[in-house]
Amino acid sequence: SVCLMDSSCGSCIEQLDGHTGPVTCVLVEQGMLFSGAVDRKVLRWDVHKRRMLYTMCGHKGVVWALSVSGGSLFSAGEDGRVIRWDLYNGTLQGMLQDHEASISCMVSRPGMLFPGAE
Repeated sequence: SVCLMDSSCGSCIEQLDGHTGPVTCVLVEQGMLFSGAVDRKVLRWDVHKRRMLYTMCGHKGVVWALSVSGGSLFSAGEDGRVIRWDLYNGTLQGMLQDHEASISCMVSRPGMLFPGAE
């Protein structure tokens, strides 16, 4: 689950449950919250209403990293895939060339992605 935590005192205000395995990464971008997990899914959350909006499926292993670039969400993981999703509705936009090894982290800057693999 994803914990909504009060940063001033460190207490968990509420848990967002939706994944069927441990959460491995979270990302907040333009007021949107995304999470990736061991269950191979990426979820988009409405933080204000405390509910899941939609699920993005496409990985064959743990989702380790999330990043945003140019209006797209990118997810990467254990399967070596970098998947591009529409940032606003979660539709699959494409898959970038597979890496031969698990991708454990990823950052972006405009027009570029930097996935880190084994």
